Amino acid sequence: MTVPDDWYRSFFGGLIVDFWRAVTTPEMTAEEADGLVRLAGLEPGMRVLDVPCGDGRIAIELASRGMVVTGIDISPEFIAIARESARDLADSFRVGEMRDLPPSAGFDAAYCVGNSFGYLTDDGNAAFLSALAGTLRPGGTLVLATQMLAETLFPVYEGGMAMDFDGIRVDSTHMYLPLTTRVETRYELTRGDAHQVECNTHRVYTCREVDALLAAAGFVDRRIFGDWEGEPFDIGCPHGIFVCKRA
Repeated sequence: MTVPDDWYRSFFGGLIVDFWRAVTTPEMTAEEADGLVRLAGLEPGMRVLDVPCGDGRIAIELASRGMVVTGIDISPEFIAIARESARDLADSFRVGEMRDLPPSAGFDAAYCVGNSFGYLTDDGNAAFLSALAGTLRPGGTLVLATQMLAETLFPVYEGGMAMDFDGIRVDSTHMYLPLTTRVETRYELTRGDAHQVECNTHRVYTCREVDALLAAAGFVDRRIFGDWEGEPFDIGCPHGIFVCKRA
């Protein structure tokens, strides 16, 4: 398969949105919110940026704990759900591309979770981190969490899988491209008479490569953890969670 670089502009719609919402349970949201509070030192009143925010599940949870949240996502469907889910926060969510972030916004913290890092080209991923740095106040914290690292992905890598969630059947096929170190994935989704096929591509970095990108974007005090409890990172950990500060 050949997936275009801008696949993400039309990917997040229809059954993909319904499937993602079925997979991300309230327990997962609570665990991630707890981890963000713990690892980023979040406190009530802090201004926090969630990008890309999806349906706003984590931002809404953090807002319930007193944080002032802003969520940005390229999917109009996701943003509509976020606004409907928390109508008092509707103005906190807007449609936008990952690199199209408000410069010098003075956020106390920002986070990118849900394997969203790596969607873009190498230049695009670097530009995204630079844009994130520009949104933070000096000393502001970034949390970048992903399972799409060489050290986390390859120990459990499979060429495809089948899943059923909330009445949606998903058959996926993965292809690793070693010369670009990207994984291309084809998803076939079915629910009743509804049928949808989507493809995406994701850059697989090593921990060292991500650390170098963060350094180039101006982040210091860089650390990496293996889970939301703050355990040390090692090969085969479920996540790579990078925590760093804007210089």
